[in-house]
Amino acid sequence: MTIRGLNGRDGRTHLARTSQGLLVLLNKKTDAVFVVNPVTGARADLPPVTALLSGFRRADVFPRWPHEVHFGVELTYDSAVVINLHGLLGVARPGDERWAEVEWEDPILGPVLSFAGRVYCFVDDAVMLLETSPDHPPRLAKADHNPFGSMP
Repeated sequence: MTIRGLNGRDGRTHLARTSQGLLVLLNKKTDAVFVVNPVTGARADLPPVTALLSGFRRADVFPRWPHEVHFGVELTYDSAVVINLHGLLGVARPGDERWAEVEWEDPILGPVLSFAGRVYCFVDDAVMLLETSPDHPPRLAKADHNPFGSMP
């Protein structure tokens, strides 16, 4: 099976893969993001990442071919997509108009990780849990324990 758009034509490129095996794709011309199940071909559209990228030089975020664009991305238990763009976390669900930025004063270190339907990241020496809800803005809270063992 071939998934249309993975060859880079029309500006589409692979952004990242979730731990569930879903592909997150980006149209570099429109900043549109979509999630594809590579087994079934099912696709869910997400909002453009334009607002999240406002503090970055476009050439740094989207290097010219042949470089790949790699960012951390995960899926939460409530079907939200979490994306890490150079330490900036954004959360969106299919049907949202824009990405919600997760406010935090320190840089996010390393990838976002999923465990048992919850998304974690690392800030300084702390393991942080990303709390999401369709009714409230996403927020980081210090995790009660580190489900991954030692720090990366």
